[in-house]
Amino acid sequence: MEQESRLIEARLEQPTEVVAESRRYVSGTLRDREVVTAVSGFGKVAAAATTAWVLDRYAPTCVIFGGVAGGLGLG
Repeated sequence: MEQESRLIEARLEQPTEVVAESRRYVSGTLRDREVVTAVSGFGKVAAAATTAWVLDRYAPTCVIFGGVAGGLGLG
């Protein structure tokens, strides 16, 4: 997901980077909309912590998640 996040960040106008709680957040403007990107890491706890931080700091009107979920069957 890091690669996808970087593609969005490359299109941001006036990007600002913040590192908090071992996570990197980049905010800026994309097509006249304020946007924040973040990569939470693995697991639902990391996703919840990242989302809570973004909600508290930026108070977004919309949240979009992208990710991969699955398992590995061995046997």
